[in-house]
Amino acid sequence: MRIAGFGNSKYPPLRRHSHWHPGLVGGRNRFRNRFDPPDQPFFWSSSPAPEPEPLSFRYRALKQEPGIDMWYRHLMRFGMAHRHFPRLHFLLLLLGLAPCFAGEQPEIACGLVRAATIYPPPLEEVRYATTYNFTGHVMYPFPAVFLHQDAAAALQQVQEELSSQGLGLKIYDGYRPLSVQAKMWQIVPDERYVSDPLKSQGKHTRGTAVDVTLVDYLGNELRMPTPYDSFTEKAHRDSEKWTSAESANSRKLEAAMKKYGFVPFLYEWWHYDLADWQNYPPLDISFEDLARGEPLTKAVP
Repeated sequence: MRIAGFGNSKYPPLRRHSHWHPGLVGGRNRFRNRFDPPDQPFFWSSSPAPEPEPLSFRYRALKQEPGIDMWYRHLMRFGMAHRHFPRLHFLLLLLGLAPCFAGEQPEIACGLVRAATIYPPPLEEVRYATTYNFTGHVMYPFPAVFLHQDAAAALQQVQEELSSQGLGLKIYDGYRPLSVQAKMWQIVPDERYVSDPLKSQGKHTRGTAVDVTLVDYLGNELRMPTPYDSFTEKAHRDSEKWTSAESANSRKLEAAMKKYGFVPFLYEWWHYDLADWQNYPPLDISFEDLARGEPLTKAVP
C-alpha cells in the first residue's frame, strides 16, 4: 500500500503552501508568495503552488535599486521583511543602544605608575598581598605599589630630601582598586580607618593616598607610635600616649610630607593624601591590568 504524499506517479507529493513564512513553501516554489501580506490561511494541497500576486509596495520600492533584490530575498528568508519588520527594527535598535542609555562610562587614562620608578627607590612592604594584614586575607594578587604620577613626583621630592639625612621611606600601600576597598569596608566599617566606598569612593582608589613610615640607611624602621594598621586611639595624631621618640620620628615624617604637598590623616599616623585628592577620579583597574601596562580604564560612576 502506498501512502499519498510520499512521491510516486500515482500519488504526487503534497505541497505545503503558506503566506505566513517563506520557509514553509517547499521544493522549487520555496521563494514564491513571500512578498505579500497573508490573504489566506495555512493549507495543504497537492496542486501546484499559486502564482505570486503583484509585488507589494515594500518590495517594489526596494526593487528599484540595483542589487537590492538579492538582499531582500535574504531578508525574507529570515522573516525580516515582514510587514512588522519596521517595529522589530526599531526594537532591535533600542536594544543595541541600551548600554548608551544606561550611562556606560567612557574610558579614561588611569595615570598610575610604579612606586619603584622613584629615585632613590623607597622600600616596599605590601602586606595586602599576604595574609599579614587586618583582614587576614590576601587582597592583592602580587606585591606592588602603584601611585598616581602626581603623587609619585611629590613623593620623589620627599625621598630626595630624606636621603640627604640618611633616611628614607618605606611604603605599605598606595593605589587600591575600588572593589578591594569595598571588601575592606565590609570587614571594618569604620570611617576612621577605612573609607566608605559608597560615600567618598575611597582615597587610595585614586592613587593619591600613600601609607608610609621612616627607615634608616640600613632599611630599619624608625620607632613610630604604633605598628602599621593598628586601629587604636594611639595611632591618632592627637594622641597623648606617644613617647618623645615616637613623637619626634612621626613629626619628622609629617614635616617632610607636608612640605611637598601631602596632607596628614588625623586617625592614622602613616596615612597621607595628596592635596586636592578629590579632583582625581576613583579607579577600579586591577593590578594585573596595571602590570600589563593598560593605559586606559573605565571611569567609576
